[in-house]
Amino acid sequence: MIPRGFLDERSVCYLAGAGEDLSFDLELSGRYRCEIHIIDPTPRARVHFDLVKRGVASGQMSQAANPRFGGGDPSYWGKLGAAGACFPRLHFHEIALSDRCGKQSFFLPVNPDHVSCSLENLQETEAFIEVSVEDIESLMARLGHQGLDLLKLDIEGTEVRVLWDLLGKRILPRIVCVEFDGARLGRETEESAAKLTQALLAAGYALLHDDGRFNHTYAIAAEW
Repeated sequence: MIPRGFLDERSVCYLAGAGEDLSFDLELSGRYRCEIHIIDPTPRARVHFDLVKRGVASGQMSQAANPRFGGGDPSYWGKLGAAGACFPRLHFHEIALSDRCGKQSFFLPVNPDHVSCSLENLQETEAFIEVSVEDIESLMARLGHQGLDLLKLDIEGTEVRVLWDLLGKRILPRIVCVEFDGARLGRETEESAAKLTQALLAAGYALLHDDGRFNHTYAIAAEW
């Protein structure tokens, strides 16, 4: 959930965790025409981004049905085509967000048909690939950004590391959308997520939305 009045064409958004569902990313782009940086080191995520970009550019969104894409939504391709995304302002970065910079193991899911990999090895698998990881402070410096208007985190457990890192460094995006995957899958306690929520509130955020399934939207309370 994105609150009204926070974003426009001048906004800078970091969307971490794309997989094979770009519906949120493209709708955000079409609605606000803002600068968007999609962050995901998963090889299939980049392949999917390029496939979608070609489909939108050609006007041919009738891709073969694939239950992996868009969570199996039969209207997925139609939604992408109707989003009106501004691809010149959509940038894809094949890195993983964390609280450090360097290289790290990125563990593959149990089911090879699934796309979600994890730095935290949430599914306790042995197969992995090596990926580059970067903290947001370094990424912002590299891209020349002084602040963030929106940070979306759907990064399979590493959201906790990233948010504590941001709070410690007083990097406060105006909006934070996060899925607490570690808590959802039982690898983080609900108390841990609640503790982080309290720290966000103490830092000046308001909890605007909680869907009851570990998806939260926070915004700077003074602006809300």
